Amino acid sequence: MSESALVLSYVEGYSAQDVAPFVESLRSTGYTGDIVFFTYDVNPDCAGLFAEHDVRAIPVDRVDMQSVIHLPAWLAAPLGVPSSFHPDGALNTRLSRIFRVLRAGRSRWAQRVAERLWHCNSGRFFYYRSFLDRHRTYEKVLIADVRDVVFQRAPFDRPLAPALYLFEEYPSTPLGQ
Repeated sequence: MSESALVLSYVEGYSAQDVAPFVESLRSTGYTGDIVFFTYDVNPDCAGLFAEHDVRAIPVDRVDMQSVIHLPAWLAAPLGVPSSFHPDGALNTRLSRIFRVLRAGRSRWAQRVAERLWHCNSGRFFYYRSFLDRHRTYEKVLIADVRDVVFQRAPFDRPLAPALYLFEEYPSTPLGQ
């Protein structure tokens, strides 16, 4: 059975210059698996970089956090927001409360609302889950932030037991040390 690998990320508002260190370092390690980026409002110069490095870009439809959202009063009141407002991270908390009260957290409509309205730091995980639900052939998956990561070796070149591995930045050791 051939092993299939996937690197997933979310890219919003970035240019090719922002994304290039991630993509170029990943491919330079010899990694030949799939790379999938969910994208929103990326610079058109990313298209060439994605094509050159075989990155599948999937545009997403979401509310621009800089624009004003207009809601009918019947929906704004339970959310605790005015009828017209700029969304922010606090909206995640409000929506979560409503989903919990309605016992709708796992429903398809709640997922669609969260995908579009939650801040991208949280909403991106709905894109990942939906993609992985539709593409069950991947044996190894890495989810990584694009601007925070460069690769020194292929991400799956070491044998690892099937498990969930979580990594965080090590704040007391600056890059280069």
